[in-house]
Amino acid sequence: MKRERCPYGKFCYRKNPTHRQEAIHPGDPDWDNKENDAENKKPECPYGIDCYRKNPDHINEYSHTQKPSKPKQRTSKRKRRFHKLLLT
Repeated sequence: MKRERCPYGKFCYRKNPTHRQEAIHPGDPDWDNKENDAENKKPECPYGIDCYRKNPDHINEYSHTQKPSKPKQRTSKRKRRFHKLLLT
């Protein structure tokens, strides 16, 4: 039976034996099995390892393995027009 990792991992608070059978937790023999790992299929969260969201739906939807990327610096329309005039 293929099981997916518990979204809470080592912080899982659920004690229900059925949950323990349905989801992989640290210490289970198949915890390190890449076949059961859904992490590599998820897109990276924009906040990465610095993410503050604890919602299980968010944790299931996004991977949190990398540092957050730097946000793009936005320039105002006025500055873009000015630079465009300088270049022409």
